[in-house]
Amino acid sequence: MNAEEKIERDPLEQLEETSKELDGKKDNSVKVVIDTLKDRGLYLFSDERSRAHVQIEIDGHLEIYPLDSSSFRAYIQGVYSQDKNKTVYRELMAQVLDTLRAQVSFLSKDRKIHTLHTRCAWYEKSLWYDLADEGWRAIRIHPSLLKGDGPGWEVVNKPPVLFRRFEHQKPQVEPIVGGDIKEIMSALNIKEDPSKELLFLSYLIVSLIPNIPRPILSVLGEQGSAKSTFAKIIKQLIDPSVAETFSLPRKTDDGVILKCENHYLLSFDNCSIVTDDISDFLSSVVTGTGSSKRKLFTDSGEVIYQFKRALVMNGIAQFASRPDLLDRMLIFELEPILDKGRLTEAELWSGIEAMRPSVLGALFTLLAKTMSSSDTPSWLPRLADYGTWAFRACKAMGYEEDSFREAFQANVALQVEAAIEGSLLGQEIMRHNIGSPDVWQGTASELYDKLIKEDFKLETSRSFPKSALTLGRELKRIAPALRKNSINVTFQRDEKSRKIIIDNQNDLKGEVKEESENVDLPDL
Repeated sequence: MNAEEKIERDPLEQLEETSKELDGKKDNSVKVVIDTLKDRGLYLFSDERSRAHVQIEIDGHLEIYPLDSSSFRAYIQGVYSQDKNKTVYRELMAQVLDTLRAQVSFLSKDRKIHTLHTRCAWYEKSLWYDLADEGWRAIRIHPSLLKGDGPGWEVVNKPPVLFRRFEHQKPQVEPIVGGDIKEIMSALNIKEDPSKELLFLSYLIVSLIPNIPRPILSVLGEQGSAKSTFAKIIKQLIDPSVAETFSLPRKTDDGVILKCENHYLLSFDNCSIVTDDISDFLSSVVTGTGSSKRKLFTDSGEVIYQFKRALVMNGIAQFASRPDLLDRMLIFELEPILDKGRLTEAELWSGIEAMRPSVLGALFTLLAKTMSSSDTPSWLPRLADYGTWAFRACKAMGYEEDSFREAFQANVALQVEAAIEGSLLGQEIMRHNIGSPDVWQGTASELYDKLIKEDFKLETSRSFPKSALTLGRELKRIAPALRKNSINVTFQRDEKSRKIIIDNQNDLKGEVKEESENVDLPDL
């Protein structure tokens, strides 16, 4: 069964069969516990990664837990204690869980498979947002709910979508109608620029669209500009959690993979250096490339994770240097906060909590309006699905048709500037006007020798490529940034060698058709 199908629940039949299979066994302790559970409305299934889960009906709503979770163990203990006034000892608990797990194993003829979602999901052309509250309610967002001055959304007590819950998640406030999304800008200190406001607000709306590649929100500012607070505000608005920010690791490990699995929006705080390994990983998180981790240290099995997550990163100076990561960023600079403008933590968060219900309601309303549009922009950035949704979001907010394109192209200029600043090779090619006035052509070794001859200090610089081979690799990475600076770099191969051609065209506009990273959009 796929993610878009409802559960056909027949929990009693599931556990009835399990109970019958245990009849006649010498030790019937497991059967006694199973019989205690079978009238409680349990539904057993596997998720998309073949992990056993259980859905339980509690106080009129449905909750989902991994079969091995402490929450489900506590539930079994509570039910058994209530009915039998006894405790399920450790060995018996393990036997009960093994028996239930067999119900959803690969060999079970009754195996049920369902996709579990984190925070946001598509279902029957509606977008669903998990409130993560005690009642397991969700928000349904659909253009039809805009009719008759409707807000475009509604609270649903028993959502048909199966959401995955994590201990770190905090309940989202219940949204209210009649707010203004721009109210959130009063709590942030983005440098005053209408194009930046447009990019930021459209990002908030598009961040709720699941399973599309979207850019990383890159937040820069000097010490005292409230970068961390900015990140926390976004986290609590979109994906509330007790874990508001994380430190950026230097390498991809199981820890960072699990963080991406367990959070819809991740925020990395006080970034200074992004290693090549992490740069590649973050780029894959944006576009949805799979990652894997071992199940246990004692076996060779692995679990494959595939996700597209919303990412926020902040730092004092631009922390990304590789063009492929910069190309996936929306860059925002924060104003320093003067002493007279500072608030205490209590004052700041009191104001944010007061506005959060109305801002969230306005966000959902704008999302419904965005979903109602089928307009297609005449221009798209590399992340084309994000570009399509952001264009529609901007129109929903009342911006002019070309506003998104102009704002995003201004952001591209910042990306290019950062890419060149992060590459000593790129800076040297521009400083020495390689390819101007005459086109330069040669091998990587010849270019390396030419640049070293121009400035012998480069040979000992830690930032300059150490060989012709590494120079060629870096040149390929920064070629798009150079191209947008009117320097065309192409690579050719003949029978004898690989050639690099550098053509510095001062009148080149810098516009380049880029490969779009798309996913199928639901038919609304």
